[in-house]
Amino acid sequence: MAKNLRHLCKALKKQLKEAFDLAKDMSFRVYNLLCQFASKLADLISSFYEYICDKVKRFYKWITGIVQKFKAKFCHAD
Repeated sequence: MAKNLRHLCKALKKQLKEAFDLAKDMSFRVYNLLCQFASKLADLISSFYEYICDKVKRFYKWITGIVQKFKAKFCHAD
C-alpha cells in the first residue's frame, strides 16, 4: 500500500508540474494577447483622435471662411 501511495504521489507531483507549466504557458499567451490588444487599441484611439482633429480643423476653416465673407460684405457696405 505504501508503494502504491508513493507511486500515486509521484504521479500527482508530475501532473501538478505539467499543469503548472501549462498555466505558465497560458499566462504568457494571455499576456501577449493583452499586449497586442492594448497596442491595437492605442492605434485605434490615435487614429480616431487624428480623424476628429482633422474634422475640427476643417470645420474651423469653414466657419472662418463664412465669418470672413460676412466681414467683407459688411465692410464693403460702409
